[in-house]
Amino acid sequence: MADVESLSLEQFNWYIGLAGFKEISQAQLDHARALTQPERLDEAALKASDSTNAKTYMKRVMEAIGVRLQAGVPPAAAPSSKPAQARPSQQPVERATTAVVPPPVSTGAPCRTESPTEPDAPLSTSADEGRKEYGLSMHVYGGSAALCFEEDETRGSERKDGVATLQIHAAKATGVRQYNWTNKIIIQLTRNELPIVAAIFLGLMKACEFKSHGPDKDKGFSIDHQVEKIFIKVWRKGMSCAVPVELPDAYHVSTLLMRQLQKNAPWLSAGEVMSLLRGTVANQTEKPTPGGPVRVAQ
Repeated sequence: MADVESLSLEQFNWYIGLAGFKEISQAQLDHARALTQPERLDEAALKASDSTNAKTYMKRVMEAIGVRLQAGVPPAAAPSSKPAQARPSQQPVERATTAVVPPPVSTGAPCRTESPTEPDAPLSTSADEGRKEYGLSMHVYGGSAALCFEEDETRGSERKDGVATLQIHAAKATGVRQYNWTNKIIIQLTRNELPIVAAIFLGLMKACEFKSHGPDKDKGFSIDHQVEKIFIKVWRKGMSCAVPVELPDAYHVSTLLMRQLQKNAPWLSAGEVMSLLRGTVANQTEKPTPGGPVRVAQ
């Protein structure tokens, strides 16, 4: 799949203006993109005027960089068509008129690139857009690769709803703080993997390894809780990414894990979830479980 171009500052400001946000500077846009996936931020900007979830996500990011919604300022009316090849005007966009032509933007699947029919691919489609498309996420950047931990939900069935979980996205570095997210590895934690991964991040277990993810059973990941960091390796056939997660970053990933565990058991407090995890892994040994993960207790 071809790389998707990022929105320019003019394009970004035009779209967030439709949703009622103030214009931002290039430095503020760079700051916002550093806080989240740039492709995800651009996608939210494109949809913020029409999608409540996209606007909520954008509001959270904008507030993080000190930008708030404009009070009582209606956005410009969206035009009926968007010229495919027209270039942005060099003059400031007048939001008071209704004949504004939006700047051009490349479209496609900017953040999630694997087929939605793949078991480890995300669930969001046009049918369920807005239900869970803009969940919380946490990025961890390393020298050779980067990881994104993102809220997700397993597939349900006619008789059973899906369960809250996390996806792990892994991308190779292409430069200094630049990563190839269009060729990333996506792994969705299963219902049984979620508490094991949480136990490792919370220091209740030492390590784990899970294999046979994906339709070809060629993807997997391992996590090792070391003294000063948590070392994570994600792989698929022909590609692997290894990232050391420093303990401050591990804390933030742990909050996502706990959040998802509590969604699956809303009658439990965070302390009760911790106690349950501690009791569940208390008798784990260094011996791998046949057919399952390598589970090493501290």
